[in-house]
Amino acid sequence: PAGHTRDLRRGGRLAGRRHGYIARAEGKWFVVIGAAEGKRYAEVAAGTLVFSPDSKHVAYVARIGEKWGVVVDGAEGAWHEAVLDRSLTFSPDGRRVAYAARAGRTWSVFLDGRQGPRFDGISSATLRFSPDGSRLAYAAHSGRDWSLVVDHASAGKHHGIGRSAPVFSPDGKHVAYVAWDGAKSYVVTPDGTTGRKYETIDAASLTFGSDGTRLAYRAFSNERWKLVDGGREGKAYDDMLKGPLAFTRGRGEPVYAAKSGGKWRLIVGEQEGRSYDLILTGGHRLVPTPSGEIRFAAVNGSNLYLVTSAAREER
Repeated sequence: PAGHTRDLRRGGRLAGRRHGYIARAEGKWFVVIGAAEGKRYAEVAAGTLVFSPDSKHVAYVARIGEKWGVVVDGAEGAWHEAVLDRSLTFSPDGRRVAYAARAGRTWSVFLDGRQGPRFDGISSATLRFSPDGSRLAYAAHSGRDWSLVVDHASAGKHHGIGRSAPVFSPDGKHVAYVAWDGAKSYVVTPDGTTGRKYETIDAASLTFGSDGTRLAYRAFSNERWKLVDGGREGKAYDDMLKGPLAFTRGRGEPVYAAKSGGKWRLIVGEQEGRSYDLILTGGHRLVPTPSGEIRFAAVNGSNLYLVTSAAREER
């Protein structure tokens, strides 16, 4: 719009048919959604413009004087000394909003405007809603001990908790996460017990099976990667593609790509597929289609292939 200075460093967003960006005019900052201008503030924090998953709602962090607050659909909430960077998040259904804010030397998570317990620090990247949006979990610390906080109740004491944690089961009843004791990493299961310790665990790979109780993840030890599925270690490989895992329908077998002897293979359960010089997924999971096919790109020599592989299914 005329008279606006659009600052791309502040972040534009596209969500469905809606779009928005942060703009500045006459020394004031504001958010523009479509063609509608929001209230003007002393500052709108860069990168905080967030749409709900259904794109019906929008939120951002703004400053008046020395105080920071979260604005949701144009409505201002409480004002704080600081709002934690990258903590603002919507629930999957878009009905709930959570973020972390500071008062004095302590931090709290605010859920739908209600303040949770105080901690010395909160990991912004760990704020997670359950799939149905009814529960919220995050990692926080008091002193040197980190705990997982679920529905504002903290549990466990660890040297650290992985930034990709926590992970909810599909039904939202169970939660698991990766933690470490300073030297080794381990998975904390829904009942609070700790799994086997490894040099490294790919926290982003921690995934619940469709039954909501079985856990699978990638772990590294003795210079080799293994898939741990339901507590059982699989074959060791030189490398594995990182990120969230997927499972086949029916048998619920894990689907992943691993490297051994300089070659990459698609693996379904324990069945290894054809070898390639490289498997390309574009950063996405190897997810079976409803018909049971797994599609990916692969390279052998100078040839590029688009591969369709059939996952074993029980019908």
